This record gives sequence, structure tokens and C-alpha cells, in this order.
Amino acid sequence: SSGINAEYGYDCYDAKCRGDGPEYNNTYITCDNYHNYCNYTRKGKPICQYSDLYHGNGVSCNVTNRGYGGVEQFRCGYDRVTGRAYCQEQPSIVKIVVGVFCTMLALAILMFISTWYVNSRSVQIAGLRKSRRAPERENINVKERVNDKMVA
Repeated sequence: SSGINAEYGYDCYDAKCRGDGPEYNNTYITCDNYHNYCNYTRKGKPICQYSDLYHGNGVSCNVTNRGYGGVEQFRCGYDRVTGRAYCQEQPSIVKIVVGVFCTMLALAILMFISTWYVNSRSVQIAGLRKSRRAPERENINVKERVNDKMVA
């Protein structure tokens, strides 16, 4: 396959070339498609050809190209086997801050609920302990009782 004119390039370029035909259909070679483009021998063996005028295959990552993974802020990713380029969304600082805030809020709510639960269980347990005690009798000072009997 021939490369595209360098003036109309992609945002991310493939990292490998694939062979063609029955003998080389599953053959991949490393080829930076920004500085090179993929070509084939007569039998279909992949060749990585350097060119100042042409780039190889790639993908556009602009917003209007969302069908191909287009995103506003992106970085390039590559399939390990085929070397095909794809766009990955670059996490913005706003998304990171919002994520951290939501995580901390969730932890605070979880701590509040667990503290409330533990405290409510403690009150219930204390209430059970009180109800299991023998009824309280009038406190009688033993000394007074003894003194009363002695006087009488």
C-alpha cells in the first residue's frame, strides 16, 4: 500500500506493517509509519520504506472523528500484535481532581455511617445491660440500720 501525502498526516501512526497474500498474511514487521510507509514484495512479504514525502497508515484523533476514537486531548496507543494505532483519551486535571474529590467524599460518608452504626449498637448494648440487672432496691445505709437497732 502506498503512503499518504505528509501534508495531510494523521495524529497517530501505525507501528507495524502486515504482509499480504497467503504466505505472509500473518507476518508483521516493526515500522514507524510516521517516517515510513508499508509496501510489499511480489510474494507479499512486508517492507518498511522510508520517505520524506509520505507517511504510512494511522488514525486521526480530532473531535469530529469520534467514530475512530477521536478525543479532544489524546495520546497514541498501539495494538501489540498488529501495531495499529488508536487514540486514547488523555485524562485532564479536572477529571483527576473530580475523581479524587468523589473518592474522598465517598470515604467520609462511609466513615460517618460506620461511626453512626457502631454508636447506635453501643447504645443498644448498654440498654440491654441495664434491663438485665436486678431491680434496684432502695439504698439503705447498713450503718444506720445497725444504729437504729442498737438504740431501740
